[in-house]
Amino acid sequence: MRVRNEYDLIVVGDQLAGFFLAAGAAQAGFEVLVIEGTVVPTALYELPSGRFLTDLICEPLLGLSAASKEDEFLKSLGLYSELGELFPTFSPPLQVITPKWRVDYSYEAKDLEREFARELGINVDSLVKLLAAQTVTKKHFIDVAADLKLPVEWEKLGALQLALYGSAEPAEIPYSAYKKVVDLAKRGGVRYAIGGRSALKERLSSRIQVYNGTIKRNAWVEEIVFEHNRLTGVLLSTYEGFVKSPIIVGSMKAKTFLDLVPTNIRPKRLVDSVSDIEAKYWRMSFNVVIPQEAIPEGLAEHFAYFTPDADLQEDYFFQAQLLPKGVYSGIPTGHQSLLVRFLVPLNEKSLSPLYIQRLMRRILAKLEEFMPSLRKKAISITPDPEHLESDPVYQKWFQFESIERIPPAFLVYNHTLDNSLTSTAFMDWSEFGLDGLALCSRDMDPLLGLMGEIRSAMDLLHLLKAKRAKQLKKQS
Repeated sequence: MRVRNEYDLIVVGDQLAGFFLAAGAAQAGFEVLVIEGTVVPTALYELPSGRFLTDLICEPLLGLSAASKEDEFLKSLGLYSELGELFPTFSPPLQVITPKWRVDYSYEAKDLEREFARELGINVDSLVKLLAAQTVTKKHFIDVAADLKLPVEWEKLGALQLALYGSAEPAEIPYSAYKKVVDLAKRGGVRYAIGGRSALKERLSSRIQVYNGTIKRNAWVEEIVFEHNRLTGVLLSTYEGFVKSPIIVGSMKAKTFLDLVPTNIRPKRLVDSVSDIEAKYWRMSFNVVIPQEAIPEGLAEHFAYFTPDADLQEDYFFQAQLLPKGVYSGIPTGHQSLLVRFLVPLNEKSLSPLYIQRLMRRILAKLEEFMPSLRKKAISITPDPEHLESDPVYQKWFQFESIERIPPAFLVYNHTLDNSLTSTAFMDWSEFGLDGLALCSRDMDPLLGLMGEIRSAMDLLHLLKAKRAKQLKKQS
C-alpha cells in the first residue's frame, strides 16, 4: 500500500499496544499511519478433519472487568458489544499443580484459605496473607516470604503468578508489584482473547481502516528524522522514503525505538535507563490436540505446573490453556486443544532445535504425570518435538537467526523501566527533550502483559487528545 507524505501520527512497530492506540486515535480524527515490519506468530496447519487455527502466543489477560475503563475503551473501538464475546473468563482463574498437590487458585483470601486448608491440611494464615497480598510493604516478595517463615516453594508460587500475566521476570520486583497484580485479579479475574493476539490484531487492523487509518506492512523505519533538533518525520525502508509527521510513537522495545533516534540527540538519562533493560527469557509454545477422555476430571481450563525444588533457569514452570470447544474450527469431535507455554533462558544455546526439543520432552513428561494417556492418544503435537528441525511451524515461527530477532511479545525482561522515573516519563519523551516522540508498548507496564498494553494505549491517547485540544484552543 502506498502511503501519503504526511500524517498527524505515525505508529512504528507491531505490538498490540500500538494498534490499540492507532485505532483510538483514528477514531478521534487523527490521520494515522501504522508501520508494521513483522506479523504476530500464528500457526495454520492441517488436521485430519480440516484446518485448525491457533495463536501460539495466546496469553491470559488479567483484571479486565465489565464496565471498567478498559472495557469501555475496547467497546468504543467497536471490538465487541459485550465483553464475554471476545474475552471469556477462566473459572477458576488459575489452577496450580505440583507433584504433591493441586489447588484451584482464588484471589479472594477466604476462598484461597479454604482451598489450601482442604488440599494441604495445614494452618495457612501466613501463606494466605502472603498470596492474597494482605501485607503492605516495599520489600521484595522473597523477603516477605522469609519474614513469614514460609518455605521457598511459596516464594516461587508468587513469582510464578507474575510471570504468567506479564513479561518481566519477577525475582527483583517489589512485593507492591505483586499486590498490584492480585488487586487486578480480584477486580476482573483472568480472561483470554478468543483467537489470541492474532485475532485481536486482525480486529484492530480492521477498525483502524474503518476509521480511515492506514497500515503499511512489511516496512521498516530506517531513522526518525530531526531537522535542527526538531522532529519532522520518519525515513522508510520502502520506496516512499520520507514521511512527515509531528508525532512518532514506538510500539516496540524502548531500546529499539531509541536506536532509531539520531545518536547526537539521544538524552543520556534516557539512554542509561533503557539500556539497562535486558530480556532474560523468551516464551516458547506448542499445541496438543487430545481426546476429551484423556483430560483428567477436575483439570481447569487454565493451569500452571511448577516443581518447588526445580531450578528456575531450566525447569521452573509451564502454563497451559484448554481451549474450549467451539472456539476453533477443525478440532475433531470429542477432542480439545491444549496450548502450552513455557520460559526458555535467553541465550544462543536456547535457539538450538535440540535444546528446545529437550525442554518440550520434559514438559510432555510432566503433563503425563497427571494425564497418563496423553502421549498415546494425542493426535497432534505442533510443533512436533520428535521432528522439530523439519517441522514447518517451528521453522516459520520459532527458528530465529539470533536472539536479537525474537519478537518482543515473546520476551520476558529482567526488570521494569527505571523505578526512579514514572511510566508517564517513558510514555511521553518530551520529558527528555524529544518533543513529539512517545512510547506505547509492553515496556510501559511489563508486569501486566496485555492489560499493560491496553492501559498504555489509553493513557497515551488521553495525552495526545489533550495536547491537540490545547493546540486547537491556542489557534482559535
